[in-house]
Amino acid sequence: MTYHNLLDYPRKTGMGALRETVDASEMESIGSQLLELADWHGVAEIDFRWDGENTPYLIEVNPRFWGGLGQSVESGWSYPYHLFRLAVDGYIDPIEHDKNKNVKTFNPCLMSLLMLQEFMEARDMKTDLGEAFKTFNTELDERGDHFKALDKFSDKLAEAIIPVDRLKAVKEVLGANKGAVNELFKKRDPLPLLGLLYPLAVFLKHGKVSADMLVTGAGKSGSGSGGGGESGK
Repeated sequence: MTYHNLLDYPRKTGMGALRETVDASEMESIGSQLLELADWHGVAEIDFRWDGENTPYLIEVNPRFWGGLGQSVESGWSYPYHLFRLAVDGYIDPIEHDKNKNVKTFNPCLMSLLMLQEFMEARDMKTDLGEAFKTFNTELDERGDHFKALDKFSDKLAEAIIPVDRLKAVKEVLGANKGAVNELFKKRDPLPLLGLLYPLAVFLKHGKVSADMLVTGAGKSGSGSGGGGESGK
């Protein structure tokens, strides 16, 4: 299956905060041929640059689950379960069932960070604050009225901190998110939320979090080495 990131955090360069499933049979065919040539068995993430019309351009292949796994599951592709069956049975039959391509999902943590970024960058706060101080000095020099100067300064300061532009930017993000499925917070499945709380607890205790701390135990040092190997069948 293929999904497209509608919103990223950080903007345009980071992970998908809001995603949608798309019909990309040509791109999926290229990915399937590539994995067959590599004799690959299991899951893999294949990234492309594609404008939806011309030839897709391959970026990279990652032999792991992907950030938008929740998008895949909500759309009908239960990759974790299929991988489990492959590990237990050694094979899986072709999956034939209706896939839902009219699905959007969002990551609430990334969306919150994106809204904060949009709020802060909708206008240049440094320039706005400079204008506020310039207005204060101008009023003070020309009229000598401290109260009038402070009144004008407070108005400009309010515009710098909470301008309409910032609220509009946040509203646009919320509007794009309408109708999307929350991939973490669900009444019928609390486990993703519990999985989020564990690294958060590690961070609060140690002031940092890393893959080694999560896997080997918080506060313990871990080491390892990697090498080539054959894919499982």
